[in-house]
Amino acid sequence: MQLIFGLLLLAAAPDLWLKRVEPVLSKDERAVYSSLLDEKAREAFRQALFAGKAITETEYFARVQHIDVAFGSGQPGSGANTDPGRLYLAIGPPTGVNRLPSSRIFYPTEIWYYDHVPGLQISGRVQFLFYRPKDVGVMKLYSSQLNTIRALIINNAGTRGLFPVNDVVNETDVRERLNLSPAEIDVLDAAMGVAKGVKNSGNSEILYLATSPREMLSRQRVGMARSRVSFNMERPKLETKQFATLNKIPAIDLTVTGTARGFVTVEIRDVESFENRLNFDAPKPVTYTQRVYLLPGDYTVLIDVDGFRTGFLLKVEKLTPSDPIATTQYPGADWAALGRQYLLLQDQPKAATCFKRALAAARSFDALLGMARLTANLDQARDLLLEALKIQPDNYEALLAMAAVTAEFQDYPLAETYRQRAQAVKRRDPL
Repeated sequence: MQLIFGLLLLAAAPDLWLKRVEPVLSKDERAVYSSLLDEKAREAFRQALFAGKAITETEYFARVQHIDVAFGSGQPGSGANTDPGRLYLAIGPPTGVNRLPSSRIFYPTEIWYYDHVPGLQISGRVQFLFYRPKDVGVMKLYSSQLNTIRALIINNAGTRGLFPVNDVVNETDVRERLNLSPAEIDVLDAAMGVAKGVKNSGNSEILYLATSPREMLSRQRVGMARSRVSFNMERPKLETKQFATLNKIPAIDLTVTGTARGFVTVEIRDVESFENRLNFDAPKPVTYTQRVYLLPGDYTVLIDVDGFRTGFLLKVEKLTPSDPIATTQYPGADWAALGRQYLLLQDQPKAATCFKRALAAARSFDALLGMARLTANLDQARDLLLEALKIQPDNYEALLAMAAVTAEFQDYPLAETYRQRAQAVKRRDPL
């Protein structure tokens, strides 16, 4: 009964509904929903969403309700902002949990065991290690590639000085120098990888999928078969540099170096993505730099090189007077980027302010599309989208938004034309 009441409450509060389903929405679904101006059309979208998911609406909201209480602050959507919450939302409750709340060696840890996870294509048990860094805050998911075992070890009299500061601490070091209890050995084993036979970048691939509700709960689940052939590739490197724009907005240059043949994709998870198509005859060394404008905070950067996907952590600091100044890619680009972020955060007033400032600087595609999504005036939305399509005639999101706006004017043949153009773009550009 409580869950049914929660679903009715969400149906009566579309903004709350969108916040709760944001983790499972694909980029295309988010674009479609944002382009719908009529509440009846949005309601139809909400009712149809889970017909295309690998989970029922009831089960999904039951998971959401659980993670908000168990891992979040109890507020709607808070649980999905934590590592345990995203994993639970994406693949459900674990088969078993091994908790080590206190130890003379390790910070508090939890190991979640799953006998089988549909969509990962891994036979046998899978394990995920969570730890509380420095025994402060919420549990974080441990990655054998992004972290080292040193991150798990308490700096106390028993461990201090055992491992040189600049040395990488490995499994053998810990086993030889510390007298581990059976529970601590379990933690060490879980730190080595998520499953037997999976090493190096294979762990990163599994962790990315398992903590992505959007990937795991789609009908077309992303499996491991494509990535297995790439596990022996050299991991691409990511370097970051932070600047300040003239508008006092953080600008970050993301530079990817590696070997590629077909494409390099840079994704700021849950924010935006960029792709550079190469189409070389053979793999070649490449360096690809992408400038992004982000609000201060912590982000996950996913780099995909020819299907080899790996993740990095990015921390955007608050600006200081000493930060070097960088010019924007085009006038208003920084304001438009922040507008998109605020739009994703459902802060429409701040998004509108950013897009207005972007349009004052230049009538750019991003600013026009962003403002079109926010305006309730259909004539104004149509004019903004027409202007945007003159700049990028084959943009999928703009064409889809134009189809929705045209349908509101009851010009259904023209709306269908725009929709077909959008689908044609999607078929040409499936990545």
